[in-house]
Amino acid sequence: MLKPATAKIAFIIIILMGSYTTAQVSHDDMLSEFQDYLRISQNDIQIASDLESMQINNGYWPDLNYTAVTGKWQPREHLNRLYNFSMAYTDPLSIYYKDQKIHQAIVNGLQFFYDKNPHNMNWWIRQILVPRSLCRILIFMRAGDQHIPTQLEDQILARLEDIKPKPSNFTGANKIDISIWRVYVGLLKDNAEAVETAVNDVYSTFKITTSEGIQPDYSFYQHGPMFLPMNYGKDLVDALNNVAVPLISSPYEFAGHPNFENYSHFLLGSLTTVRRGQYVSFSSVGRKIISPNSVKKDGKIYTDAIKINPTHTSIYEEIRDRAEGVTSPTTESNPYSTYYHRALFTSHSRPDYKFTVLANNYRVKKTEMGNGENIQGQFLSEGATNILVNGNEYFEIFPVWEWNKIPGTTTPEYDVPKLEPRKNWGYNGTSTFSGAVSDGTYGAQVFDMNDFGTQAKKTWFMFDEEIVALGTGISSTESERISTTVNQSLLDGEVHVAEINSSFLLAKGDYTYEDGVKWILHDSVGYFFPNQEKIRLTTLKQTGARSKIKRGASSDLLSKEVFKLWFDHGITPEDDTYSYILTPGKVTVTEMESYDMNRIKILENSKDIQAVKHHDLDMIQVIFHKAKNVDLDGIKLGVSKPSALILKNLSTSNVELFISDPAEKNSEIEITLESNKITPTRKIKAAMPLSEAEKGSTVKFTINENTPKSK
Repeated sequence: MLKPATAKIAFIIIILMGSYTTAQVSHDDMLSEFQDYLRISQNDIQIASDLESMQINNGYWPDLNYTAVTGKWQPREHLNRLYNFSMAYTDPLSIYYKDQKIHQAIVNGLQFFYDKNPHNMNWWIRQILVPRSLCRILIFMRAGDQHIPTQLEDQILARLEDIKPKPSNFTGANKIDISIWRVYVGLLKDNAEAVETAVNDVYSTFKITTSEGIQPDYSFYQHGPMFLPMNYGKDLVDALNNVAVPLISSPYEFAGHPNFENYSHFLLGSLTTVRRGQYVSFSSVGRKIISPNSVKKDGKIYTDAIKINPTHTSIYEEIRDRAEGVTSPTTESNPYSTYYHRALFTSHSRPDYKFTVLANNYRVKKTEMGNGENIQGQFLSEGATNILVNGNEYFEIFPVWEWNKIPGTTTPEYDVPKLEPRKNWGYNGTSTFSGAVSDGTYGAQVFDMNDFGTQAKKTWFMFDEEIVALGTGISSTESERISTTVNQSLLDGEVHVAEINSSFLLAKGDYTYEDGVKWILHDSVGYFFPNQEKIRLTTLKQTGARSKIKRGASSDLLSKEVFKLWFDHGITPEDDTYSYILTPGKVTVTEMESYDMNRIKILENSKDIQAVKHHDLDMIQVIFHKAKNVDLDGIKLGVSKPSALILKNLSTSNVELFISDPAEKNSEIEITLESNKITPTRKIKAAMPLSEAEKGSTVKFTINENTPKSK
């Protein structure tokens, strides 16, 4: 059945022309579109080398092991080489265009692979990689001067049909990857019903769901309730583009499908918000964090998006240009603070910077380890923060990272052997009070950590020029030292430190400050310390290898200079605290010295309440860890349940209230408020969202003279 939009178009054409069939855009035409979309230029020198090393008559390469079923699976390289051959054979710009020798190599190589039928223990390789690779080779050879012999092609397609993985048994990126090669099979077999079924399976992955896939807040789950936008979420968009672009103006086009608008909402409302120019938050890439260029993502998906949905061309072009380095990250001028309540992730963005926080709780999974990847990343969901100004602050730092000091986290300083053992594919967190409140422009995220023998109540209060980070109740029974890491980024340029009466350029080294540090400036980020607690700072070379966090990866040693700043809470601390203020975008010592810290007032940092007032914004952000009535700088405020609040326009008679329930369990929270402009005390009974889709999200109220009085 055609989609409604396509059916309407078909009806009009029937009226005008008397008949309409899909033959007007034949499957061969669509295969041609897929060839154009998939084609990339080939390296004829490499092609020549691979052709020379191949046993063409027998169809295999002696340097490849076709018997291994685990590890680095070399038959994959066999398919890659044949795929490159097929593109060269059908490319008029290649010296191998219509070349009989390379045609024979492709045919014999496919016959060898069919006869050998190499096996792998990994289901993804068996049910996605191999079928997709074989289909793409066949698609290109349909454009060749000579095709693949019909009998061989039929044998390959019949075997793929026998695999028959049911897309309905899969979700998200895995479902769409299976559906794509089934689209290919349908087109190659000229089976309209099969193509339509597979295409609809592709498009169905862009529905909104509370299971794996695109969430109601446009965050993304895969492998259970795990936040993976720039790993599997980007894969989902890439895969959709692989089908939707070639099928534009065909009977199977995406436009008009019920999920069509979800595509742009997800791309703009999720994949873009984790991005700063050419780079993305390391919290968004999951276990692929160790892969080369893991946090550097190009703008191809936006080029494709312009074709798929040209309505948003201007914004896609802006984002693409930033992603390609054509324009500065500062051209992202729209300020926002978006909290993804389904993922416990905040993206706080200003023209000068982007700041992100990723935490966990009892219903979401921590960042996974799997396939030998991310074997030291167990703290990546413990309140990890990214401070992105240029965007490249963490680019390729991960092989040399000290993984017990991930930025933003409060954790034991475990050594490498103790960091490694944990469950594959993620496991749920333990926090029962973790969430955020946001008005869309400002926000506060709280993480009540209770894991690894360590407890800490951590909150980040996000404004325009500043992010205020408070921690309290820091206690641990572990035998290792406990640290709160402010940042661990690439050392880039000078480091300036200001003590009580002076500031100075810091030489590279290892420093301990018992007290007295006012601020530190490095790489366009200012760090202020209002309470001048004990901090550690190193600006030294660190050494590591990719094999440190990915089994089977290169063990070649890499060295990079690293800026590392942290609070040292000592061994078995009891109720320790910390506080610091980030000012991203500060470049010079003069800017640091002229910054007025009095615009920020830390009202309280206790196990009951964490609260900050911003005088210039006329705003208080407050986390109630328990029900309580307090006086916050002249504002009498009370809540009946633990909660997170933003209060705006405090000096007026119309106070805006934003509230959320980080416990995600209360149906109603009572709030009382009195100020010099709002008397007597007023009370609001705030209904909290408890549906699976909305729990943990923010609700808004206005408190004024019309608000009921508190009895």
